[in-house]
Amino acid sequence: MKYLTLQSRFPEQTETAQYILGQLATDGFCLVCGQDAPKAAQVLQDRLKNNQCVICASSIHRDSHDGVVDFVGRKAEQIRDAYAEKKDFLTHRKDELKRVKKAYDLQKAEIEQLDEAMGVRVRRIIEIKNSIPLDDEELNKRDEELSSLRAKYETKKL
Repeated sequence: MKYLTLQSRFPEQTETAQYILGQLATDGFCLVCGQDAPKAAQVLQDRLKNNQCVICASSIHRDSHDGVVDFVGRKAEQIRDAYAEKKDFLTHRKDELKRVKKAYDLQKAEIEQLDEAMGVRVRRIIEIKNSIPLDDEELNKRDEELSSLRAKYETKKL
């Protein structure tokens, strides 16, 4: 809350200045010189409580909570917008994942069917080969054909 109050009182400061002053206000540690600075932190906190400028101590004439509420409101809106954007992105990615998974499952099922059909054909070829007496030359030719079919089978199986 101290950091938000500080940011609302000094809204145009750079992120570096916000960080340095926020560190001082919340932890009492000066990032500029590297020393513990509880007195400076107390001065900063007192200025915030008393509606004074955190740098020059000039009086600030406004409700002490208006700036914080406006600032927090703007930050909350930014966070909501970012969340909605990320949620939409995630929803689209989930839909795409479902679509890709469905396509993958269909391809996998088709490959399994082809694998099974190929296995049946290979077994049938072996049965036929074993039932027909062939001469050596023709037998060698059929062995080559069978080897070729097995290689195709193994390739499609992967």
